[in-house]
Amino acid sequence: MINTNFTSKDYPYGIFMMAVFAFVCIALAAAVLIFVFEERKKISDLELKPLFIIPSTKFLETFKNL
Repeated sequence: MINTNFTSKDYPYGIFMMAVFAFVCIALAAAVLIFVFEERKKISDLELKPLFIIPSTKFLETFKNL
């Protein structure tokens, strides 16, 4: 039988570790967003409008038909 009734005696740093984990996740998401935003700004500064080089023209035509 698995004990699901965890108290602060079992793991005293639980709330602290959850706060650290949440902070790390938020910081990682912010870093990714800043990196993507900066790269997009660099791309727009270089006047490179298409983000991805699409090799097949048939795939490009499906986007034009939309």
